[in-house]
Amino acid sequence: MELAWKIQEGKRYVVYRMSSEQSVQISTILKAGTFTDPDGTASSTYKVRTISSAGTLGDFSPVVTVSATP
Repeated sequence: MELAWKIQEGKRYVVYRMSSEQSVQISTILKAGTFTDPDGTASSTYKVRTISSAGTLGDFSPVVTVSATP
């Protein structure tokens, strides 16, 4: 499943997939606004969390449900 989001200057990102009600980290620290989840499905839900240049974790994004495109 290919994910993409708008990046913020100076931020890095970590992607999480929701498993039941828990967030499971599925990426390393990313500089780009894209990530491919090989285990994602059309019903997977995700959150992204920012990390500042100083290493401070930001809040989670809202949960996003992926929709498959034909």
